[in-house]
Amino acid sequence: MEDYLDIDLSKYDIGKEYYRNNKKCIFDPIREILILETPEEIIRQKFIKYLINDLKVPKNKIEVEVPMCHFRKGAKGRADIVVYGEDDYPIFIVECKAPNIPLIDKVWNQVEKYDDILCTGLIVITNGNYTYAALWDDEDESYYIIENMPEYNMLLDCENFDIIENDCKKWERPKFNELTSKENVDLFLDFGWIGEDTEEDLYPLIMNLAGFLQDETIEIEPINKKGINIIENGHRYTSFGNAAGGNWTGDYRYFILEDNDGNNQIVSISIFGALKCANDSVFGNRKGNTVLVVAIDDFDKSHNSLQLNIDRYTFVNGNKYTIWHDGTLTAGKSGAVKRKDVIDYIKSADSSMVNNDDKIILGSFDCSKEINWNQQNTKDFIINIIKYAILRDEFRMLKKSSLQYK
Repeated sequence: MEDYLDIDLSKYDIGKEYYRNNKKCIFDPIREILILETPEEIIRQKFIKYLINDLKVPKNKIEVEVPMCHFRKGAKGRADIVVYGEDDYPIFIVECKAPNIPLIDKVWNQVEKYDDILCTGLIVITNGNYTYAALWDDEDESYYIIENMPEYNMLLDCENFDIIENDCKKWERPKFNELTSKENVDLFLDFGWIGEDTEEDLYPLIMNLAGFLQDETIEIEPINKKGINIIENGHRYTSFGNAAGGNWTGDYRYFILEDNDGNNQIVSISIFGALKCANDSVFGNRKGNTVLVVAIDDFDKSHNSLQLNIDRYTFVNGNKYTIWHDGTLTAGKSGAVKRKDVIDYIKSADSSMVNNDDKIILGSFDCSKEINWNQQNTKDFIINIIKYAILRDEFRMLKKSSLQYK
């Protein structure tokens, strides 16, 4: 998403440093109180200065940490910043995040939910690095990205906005006979779907599978197999983390599952090029390999169940590529568990997933052909990878429970 506003918040400082109970604080000029200094609060205070200095918003027309229950009884949440018009009606909302928080769909959904209550029709999200603004169109019943923010006196007239037309064209993967051309390889590298250290002999698999997962024109029909009942699927831009502190932010294909009791679960799958690191404080020394990420939503918490290093866990035999795993798993702060225990658990749940060499076989692809949903091996892979992720989570829960009672 590149249509961000040309705003430089770095030119603003947060003013004099204050301390309370030996903790660094910021003086909030709107509430006129000391606020604990956090990365998110720094962005909020800088954006307030942008509003006052650049957009000429009167200070008395800005409100911070605005409870939604003031506008609708029982409504939850607080808007970071609300700007009011001359009659003290809200005219736009700003949602601020810390610089390390990606502006994913979840952030848009949050501010849109507030706008459902305030009905400003103009929403802004920022993490200091990027700032986006969107204007509601009643006729289309959707938000349109705008490329400018007029000064306050002009904000009351929506005609002063330059609207960027929504490009509704869905992303399609490259033509198969041109898939591994230099142009497309560079494109996938730029998208972050291939690791810089990944060997070229894996490109046909990675680009074929990533293209299948990301192609928004591909329809995946519901399927119920091996206890995995996929009822819906789609695409979303989001982020999932792991116990080591890493985050994988990008476009995922998600699958909505339903069990026999009618309960649902969302599993998301994507492919990423891992960042190459040297002496990193979190990751140490790490190659820029390509990783298959399988993540599971759990209400307000989401996590990676599986980060499979494609470079390591792929057998190549001509055009046939087989993706497997060895059961490597960490159980939170307890650290790594015995791989044999994981493999035995998978065997007990579905022996067909484990071969005679105790390798967990997730699926095979003939990459002389384009990967499509009408191929049985594609369906088997998606079912297996989802089932494996769910079984890994079950094993983690059992492991953590057993440790609690020791």
